[in-house]
Amino acid sequence: MSGVTPDTYKYAVSDIRIDDNTVLSTYEGQSFSMSCVDSKGFVIEADTANNIWNYHSSDGENSFFSLPDVVDVTLAEDGDMLIRCQDLSSDNIISYYKYSPATGVSSSFSYNPTTRSTGKMSDSSSDSAAADTKTYCSANSVYLPDANCVMMLLYTAQCNPEILIWSLDKGKNDSKAEITSYNDCDTLLQALRDDGSYVSPYSAIDPADSTDENQEAMEEAGKDSDYNTYGDEVTLIPDTASYDWGDLSDINARITALEQKYGFSIYFGPEVPKRIDYYDIHQFKNKDKLSVALDSLEEILGCFPDDFFTQLCYGNIRGMRIYLCGDISSGHSDMINEPSGFVNIINNHNVMVLNCNYSWDFSYTVGHEISHLIDQRLTFIHTYDEKSEFSEGKWNSFNPDSFSYDDSYANYNPDDPSNHISGYFIDSYGMTFATEDRSEIFGTAIDDYINGIYDDARFTDDSPIRNKLDYYSRCIRDGFDTKDWPDTMAWESVLTATGAQAD
Repeated sequence: MSGVTPDTYKYAVSDIRIDDNTVLSTYEGQSFSMSCVDSKGFVIEADTANNIWNYHSSDGENSFFSLPDVVDVTLAEDGDMLIRCQDLSSDNIISYYKYSPATGVSSSFSYNPTTRSTGKMSDSSSDSAAADTKTYCSANSVYLPDANCVMMLLYTAQCNPEILIWSLDKGKNDSKAEITSYNDCDTLLQALRDDGSYVSPYSAIDPADSTDENQEAMEEAGKDSDYNTYGDEVTLIPDTASYDWGDLSDINARITALEQKYGFSIYFGPEVPKRIDYYDIHQFKNKDKLSVALDSLEEILGCFPDDFFTQLCYGNIRGMRIYLCGDISSGHSDMINEPSGFVNIINNHNVMVLNCNYSWDFSYTVGHEISHLIDQRLTFIHTYDEKSEFSEGKWNSFNPDSFSYDDSYANYNPDDPSNHISGYFIDSYGMTFATEDRSEIFGTAIDDYINGIYDDARFTDDSPIRNKLDYYSRCIRDGFDTKDWPDTMAWESVLTATGAQAD
């Protein structure tokens, strides 16, 4: 059974004992997929792009493995998986494996449908009989536990049925087939990257950009072949334990402590990929400046409750990754070309990339980016609970009549700070998108808190900006589990310090 858990809003797949509705085990972070189940566990497809499957046992253990062209999985009585692989678009060989993560492949066999002989029906013409050579297979195999065998139906367009039987009693792994399992999906994905077989789920090149004319235009504009390449590599140093960090050892130790405290991953220096999202990323390896950046990052992380970042894992989001880097740049249209930071969801992880050259402004920048992550959670929750506090309609009610966001960065001019509606927006950047409006206000409130500013005129009295922050704060408290949170959060301090909260 699959759905969304009402307490954490995570996608989840659970095996449930029908006679008493007992939940035996749950795998979070994924909605329903092709699967099979018994009392000992279930099998689900975890990553279609890389043919990754997960055997989730009833005691909560996971075993991930990659196997292409899987069309059918059955669980045998002994708990082993009976896996059928076949490229259904052709007459390719059918392969079967009896596999357990604990013992490996104990039995396997292959069958080539093209070697099968088909009989001729008595009323068939010679032409139709000659054409009746393509073999079709039943979509599902049938496991017969009493006979300890697996069977499937083979047939042609004019029937000519045959039954293929795999005897598990007599089966052997003569082909020496091997399937390697991993305890977590990230380790398996890294192994696929290491051997060059990883397939990115993101489209590298838009079909509209693949014409000769567009390619010539890109070359004339000085855009290299990576222009339309989406960067989703996690790290350039998978084995950080054996890596010689040299003079960055102290930085690595501090980052390890932060990771353990907050439950997310931080990448810096030589770990950082050269491409993330559609941005070119420069590594940042200056020890002293990294130390300053970490000081700022630690200070702002301390503004959030211990469980805050855990709650940013909802739906199919499995974790968070922060990258500390140098300059960030992109030549794509309708994107900020040189941002001080950005966030996105990449491979089921919240990803935050921060330019350490702007660490002096991290109190604003990090708060701004975290607000985007908050927005994503609140929006997700609203799709499942229309009664939730957050809605774009309510937010827009705090804006001037007839106002609408640009929903584009094209008209944003950072060199013209006066080009915004004063009192309603922090700056013109907040007029591009509603989420940027909230992030500008939230980032400013965090910046005020860290710098001890409690008389910011933008949040005084009954100003529209103050009303927006007050509403947004209520949305956050409604969309998060706040039972262990302080009465006043960092971003709320500017509200309590400048008078009564807005109605």
